[in-house]
Amino acid sequence: MPTNEAIYGFSPNVLASTVGEDYVVEIMREYLNTVNVLLNFPQPTPQEHESELILCLHTIKSASLMVGASKAGKWAASLEKNAYCLQDSQVGSVERAEWEQDLDNFKAYLASNVEKINQYLLHQDAP
Repeated sequence: MPTNEAIYGFSPNVLASTVGEDYVVEIMREYLNTVNVLLNFPQPTPQEHESELILCLHTIKSASLMVGASKAGKWAASLEKNAYCLQDSQVGSVERAEWEQDLDNFKAYLASNVEKINQYLLHQDAP
């Protein structure tokens, strides 16, 4: 039988057994809202929006790790760390382009899980 992470892109059962299902659902709603904000960010990222982007990545990282979405959490952590490095004016256009490509790949991965997360939340909201 597939794991919840294979089905939904995350594994909420471990956290739910500790803090309760309602808390997990609230985290997932925040996660989904932040993912949607990230998916709508302009590409390439304008410099004046880099701080907002870093905050989105940080929120996704934290929520992902809380609910057991280790792949998304680790990827967001790497992007967040590299985003701070990109704020250095000496970073070249090649490095920035590579980071933007990695961000595009991450967004595609997250987008592929949005429907799964919605299904999970609908299942939790069902009477």
